[in-house]
Amino acid sequence: MKKKDIDRGRKQFFQAGIVFIVLLGVWIFASQANAASGMTEDKEEDILVQVFVSSVSPGEIFRVFFRNAPGEEGEWIGLFPLDGPLETLREKQELRREKDGELTFYAPEGGTYEFRLYDKRGKELLARSNVVWVDSHREKDVSRWIPIEIAETISLEVPENWGTLTEEDGLETGQSGWFHGKPEDPDMVFTLALSPLNGTIMDDLCTAFQEIHTHGITFQTCRTEVEDTFPVTVWFGKTTEPISNKGALMFTAAAFSSHWMRAEPIFTHMVDSIRVGEPQLPQPHLSVFPNILSPSGVLTVNFAGANGFRRDWLGIFPLGAGEEEYVEWQYLDGEQEGTVSFPVPAAEGEYEVRMFMNDSFTELARSEPFAVRSSQ
Repeated sequence: MKKKDIDRGRKQFFQAGIVFIVLLGVWIFASQANAASGMTEDKEEDILVQVFVSSVSPGEIFRVFFRNAPGEEGEWIGLFPLDGPLETLREKQELRREKDGELTFYAPEGGTYEFRLYDKRGKELLARSNVVWVDSHREKDVSRWIPIEIAETISLEVPENWGTLTEEDGLETGQSGWFHGKPEDPDMVFTLALSPLNGTIMDDLCTAFQEIHTHGITFQTCRTEVEDTFPVTVWFGKTTEPISNKGALMFTAAAFSSHWMRAEPIFTHMVDSIRVGEPQLPQPHLSVFPNILSPSGVLTVNFAGANGFRRDWLGIFPLGAGEEEYVEWQYLDGEQEGTVSFPVPAAEGEYEVRMFMNDSFTELARSEPFAVRSSQ
């Protein structure tokens, strides 16, 4: 089995960024929420009305889920101040005989509220939701911006009151990330990482792209929505050219779709603040010894200027062969320079060694040709 078949899928999954990993915990928690979290009348305990994102700001969206409604004509769900009489109804929507579904309500002014499911005349209360809050004095999304240098040549501005993701959250070497909200329940996440030019999850998920330009950098971007218990909007961006011999720069910004209107200007500022300086890195280089070998010999390869990723790799290729036609390969295990040995290919012919970045086919260097001959 080829190396590409073994490793490519795992690598692509992680290149979506830590965003999905962080938000997945929220989705799992929501999907396992017990009906006892607060919502039923004694009449029918299996009728559920639930709001999973229970604290928003005025004008944001509540997504209200209902299950096992009777499905009778005229049933409706209404938004009320907590324990308020029927006359305090703020907004209502009919279920249209649906037994299971989702409704969208816009949050009113600050206060404590609940959603209730009633029969057509509003006389029989069938179910009520958990308590929800509209916070007019919610913590600011951005207190002030602070500059962050994440690599020798890469910097951006990040909200001071945002938290920082760590390796314990799933970040790999070379990735950086920040979040807004509680660590266990973030509502916005932004990550930045070096990435191969091709073969990322962005290329798999997106069909329509748009270019944006900032400070001499061109990003190819796309936006998509992940459908789950909570719809999540994800904004991807990747530089159209490598920014160094480590590849392209890729950002991933994600927020609950109900919060996207609030999140978008923050993400836009972060992307617009990205600066990339001129890298001062040694040029990748390969040399082989000897340059004429017998099939039973050993090839010595000297390498320098590798990126330092654990899965940077070298491959032996027939001269001029395609990128997947390697006959031998080895990881460099994070080493940026050194010497490795290969068994000489059994078939006679002309060969070359190529260096690639971090489990990809982004080529960094190739050697001078060497020959395999039965008699030297």
